[in-house]
Amino acid sequence: MINDRQGKESIIVSIPGLKIGHAEDQKNQTGVSVFLFDEPATCGYHLCGSAPALRDVQVLDLDTCVNEVHGLALTGGSAFGLDITSGVMQWLEEQGKGLQTPHRQIPLVPTAAIYDFDSGQAVAPTPELAYQACESASGDYQYGRVGAGFGASAGKAWQDATPTRTGIGLSVIQTGDNRIVSVAVVNAVGDIYQENQIIAGAKDNQGSFINLEKKISQGDFNIELSPNQNTVLVANFIDGALPVKELAIISKMTTAGMARAIRPSFTSFDGDIVFTAAVGKKALSDADTMRLGTACALNVEQAIINSVR
Repeated sequence: MINDRQGKESIIVSIPGLKIGHAEDQKNQTGVSVFLFDEPATCGYHLCGSAPALRDVQVLDLDTCVNEVHGLALTGGSAFGLDITSGVMQWLEEQGKGLQTPHRQIPLVPTAAIYDFDSGQAVAPTPELAYQACESASGDYQYGRVGAGFGASAGKAWQDATPTRTGIGLSVIQTGDNRIVSVAVVNAVGDIYQENQIIAGAKDNQGSFINLEKKISQGDFNIELSPNQNTVLVANFIDGALPVKELAIISKMTTAGMARAIRPSFTSFDGDIVFTAAVGKKALSDADTMRLGTACALNVEQAIINSVR
């Protein structure tokens, strides 16, 4: 049994050109989150986990000829959940959005999934649910137990322990003239920390936190882990224009905030990934990368905390 959390919150500070939508299958304890761009965006990523479930992420590689995406999607359902991409693509095509080819527009929607079958009935979200999330997308950014975070939990490394229900966290930060929205779907092996204190994670039968970092580092093993069943999905959205190479560097820098908030992190049992998309028109220089990467790390740390608050 997982310690439960309820409800959702929203934030009214948005980024022009970015809409976020969620949809849930409450019966099967899973869901979908979509991030839709008014105009094609550039996007980079950093893969920092060892058990990812991904679709169309390779289009973001530095050696590809494609330099735009039209949305991002995060989902439950592990590899089965990646089918939701077709629902997002259908919605985007109906809006006339996609990579123009001689025969048809092709929406490009990199997608990543968490394993949440331990939460419900081991049923993945559907393309229809993703289409519903697109229909609901707006500048009113919701977070909490919604969308792809509906079946998420943290602190799943200890045998006979009870994980804590998490969700999808969101945070906004202003750095110079740039606003950054960061989102985190927290389905982690490790515990969640705020100011060096555990706020969510594995609990013993007395309801006390076990402190996985301490136990594991001291060799006090009572671990029951399976690969491919734990993942933290992160996405940053910056209201500026940057090339893919700089966005990949910012994604890598973001992992510092993840490591501060989740312990242990980036294990061989996690499938963590960070996306960073530039959704604005104001050109930014390479010199801005350090500033934006540092800000993203701080923002993602807070988003992870907000996934359990």
